Amino acid sequence: FHIWIGRIGLILGVIGFITGFILTWFVLEPLNDLGFSIGISFGGIIQMILQYNGYRAIKHFQNIKAQIEASDYNNQEELFALQEEQDQHLSHHILCMINLFVFACGVPALIRVMAPIKGGLGWLPIFIGVFYVIAHYMSKPLVQKIKTKRDRERGVVVVTEESELRS
Repeated sequence: FHIWIGRIGLILGVIGFITGFILTWFVLEPLNDLGFSIGISFGGIIQMILQYNGYRAIKHFQNIKAQIEASDYNNQEELFALQEEQDQHLSHHILCMINLFVFACGVPALIRVMAPIKGGLGWLPIFIGVFYVIAHYMSKPLVQKIKTKRDRERGVVVVTEESELRS
């Protein structure tokens, strides 16, 4: 389910960016609301970059997964290195997709909220930075879950807040 939703989302994201860019700059009058035109185009470019990076990260993850499943490694140390690389690619994919969601929803919303405020669009770069920090912290629990799962597979004793509270 997740894979198919992702594939459909990638296709619709590209279609949405292209049609939005054409409408903003060639069909509608961009100079009537230049702040909106620039902001929405910037948000769309960020969306395309994040989609590409997230797609590339998951493809790297899948390639390494196939290599591990084919036992295409020489020893346990090489397997662990491949698993670490795989986890890094998955973590990067997660961060890209959370950023994609936050920016794709947040930038248009911010433009609409900030536009009526005098000088409001000047605050846009600061809010974009805040969005990035929010997305970073949203991904932390998922990345930690990946690390914890990998440690348990390797027989490493995992200490979490929950396990510390129980003892």
